[in-house]
Amino acid sequence: MRAVYALATASALGLAATPIFAGALEEPVITPAPAPVAAAPIGSLWDGFYAGGQFGGAWLDADGDAANGDSDDWLGGAHIGWQGVSANGLVYGVEGDMNGTALELDGHDVNSLSHLKAKLGYDMGRSMIYATGGAAYTDIKGLSESWGWTGGVGYDYMVTDDLSVGAEVQYQAFDDFDGGDTDVDGTSAVVKVSYHF
Repeated sequence: MRAVYALATASALGLAATPIFAGALEEPVITPAPAPVAAAPIGSLWDGFYAGGQFGGAWLDADGDAANGDSDDWLGGAHIGWQGVSANGLVYGVEGDMNGTALELDGHDVNSLSHLKAKLGYDMGRSMIYATGGAAYTDIKGLSESWGWTGGVGYDYMVTDDLSVGAEVQYQAFDDFDGGDTDVDGTSAVVKVSYHF
């Protein structure tokens, strides 16, 4: 009787264990990891067209027969430009500005002092430093007009993603003004506000 009981018990245990062993022989299901998604590139705030206005002061000196003396007073006007930004943060572009002035050289009103310049700077996120170089133009009443050269430095800061403020200092020189023997040179410093499109 004990032998029959032992045999029945062993058979029951064997049947109960069969599904466990059968399941253990199945290959595990491996779920592949999701492929990494590359982050979208973030564009520079300084890339593209912009326009705005500037206001500040200038000092000019005239040395020659047609005019001799110096003057310092306000100037202000508008500007427009374009900038591109390379992958390493180098900013390059071009800008033109037109300014009226209250300057007067030896009795001659300086009607305008404007620039067409190339820009080269560095993108520091919301701020940018840059240098400029190019052509300068002035129209002085009684002395006609003249083209010269200019160079300067500047700093801009993005207040919002579309609006920047900055400061810029330019040196400009006009040699042999109006084809004569009068040279005019000087420095201008302005505060700028620009809207970026």
